[in-house]
Amino acid sequence: SDLLFKSGNQLKGEKEGRINVLLMAIGGDGHDGPNLSDTIMVASIQPKEKKIALLSLPRDLYVKVPGEQFYSKLNAVNAYGEAQKKGSGANLLAQEIEDVTGLHINYFIRIDFTAFKKIVDSVGGVNIKIENGFFDYWHKISFPAGTEHMNGERALAYARARYVEGPEGGDFRRAGRQQQLLLAIRDKVFSAQTAFDLRAISGVLDALRD
Repeated sequence: SDLLFKSGNQLKGEKEGRINVLLMAIGGDGHDGPNLSDTIMVASIQPKEKKIALLSLPRDLYVKVPGEQFYSKLNAVNAYGEAQKKGSGANLLAQEIEDVTGLHINYFIRIDFTAFKKIVDSVGGVNIKIENGFFDYWHKISFPAGTEHMNGERALAYARARYVEGPEGGDFRRAGRQQQLLLAIRDKVFSAQTAFDLRAISGVLDALRD
């Protein structure tokens, strides 16, 4: 809530010149493994320099669960924490990310599929340039090369596409597509078209509020 609504006082990490935000996406209610965080990024912000770096972490990274004596895939840490105590999964994953990267996590944002689609639709969709066309053979969805205007449903399918062969296959290319989407959403949110559209901004904030 600090990131969205705080004013006046400094944000955590601002005094030190770097604010690290853990970004995670989960399926949410109605999906298999609703608390698995298959998208995990760290956004590292340098407020004075007005710079930001994005680091994607592989969902299948094999890690020791904080405070436990067993190992798990990184994407299951949030789910494990939620199973132990509702609301604690993100903090447990943040602790794991600190151990893996050496970065201190100041904040986290956890978003589910429904909120992601709502954000994209609230800003009127995003334009995505697809360099290499590909086919997600699990979900049977095609993404031809070219620039495509994506609504929330289509953007989610693009972000989730994992069963892909050829040059767009693999988790690194998938992470690249997710970063591409995140930056496209950022550009749309801060465009003049959206910035003065109170209904659009309200939709984004409502999606993020919980």
